[in-house]
Amino acid sequence: MKKRLALLLLVAINMGWFDAINAQGYEVQLSVFTHAIETSFFKYAGYETVLVKKDKAGFIQYHLGKSSTYNQIEKNYQTALKKGFEQARIIGDSPAKYISAGFQQKKTAYTNHQLFIRPISLKNESGIDKEDRNYLEKITIILKENPQLKLRFVLPASPLDAGGQQQLKTISNFFLVHKIPAYRMRIQGAHHDFLTAVEELTTAHTRETENNTTIVLALINLKEEVIVDTFDHPSTTKQLMTSAKEDISSIMKWWKYIKWV
Repeated sequence: MKKRLALLLLVAINMGWFDAINAQGYEVQLSVFTHAIETSFFKYAGYETVLVKKDKAGFIQYHLGKSSTYNQIEKNYQTALKKGFEQARIIGDSPAKYISAGFQQKKTAYTNHQLFIRPISLKNESGIDKEDRNYLEKITIILKENPQLKLRFVLPASPLDAGGQQQLKTISNFFLVHKIPAYRMRIQGAHHDFLTAVEELTTAHTRETENNTTIVLALINLKEEVIVDTFDHPSTTKQLMTSAKEDISSIMKWWKYIKWV
């Protein structure tokens, strides 16, 4: 009997039936921008203090910071949504499978949402490979279907090397040929007019390098926030139903085994 209980407890812990003691690996990210903004943007919503972080690509992230429990993290997330931070998300080292209060459990599908940021590094300067072409076509469709969205180019350095200049020409021409207006695109840190910026960045004196240049593309909304990528993802309800079936099947398998221990 003791062996059965011990094994059942081990299964319960591994499957996340009990709430985590703390939430050290998780926090609420309110917004991400391609440039720094005034923190009064958050004070008007009632957040006196926000944590500011800058990632390797240069994006500026604004966080609420960590809380003592994951349940509190989720409450903070829901509050942020109600305050109008539609691009808020819970981030962490790995998504939590369950949030539980006693044995009342629920899934957290939104922890898998990623920001709409895509690094493009063309291996062939004369063309775009299939994977990158598919993604550029996806961005084109999203921009056409969502006229309120805009596209930002984030470059690794200025001036660009010869390879980077060719990549910028190739990617910018792709969107222009597919009838994305120049006014809906902008290169971060360059001239505000997209065509002028491309001209200046691709005609400057430069040199050849062996490293591939990575150009980062991000979709932003009217607030200039980088948006969460919720396109072409299965619905939350479908995710929950699928996961629930998998969990019930797993529990039954383990219970069948425990009965004979």
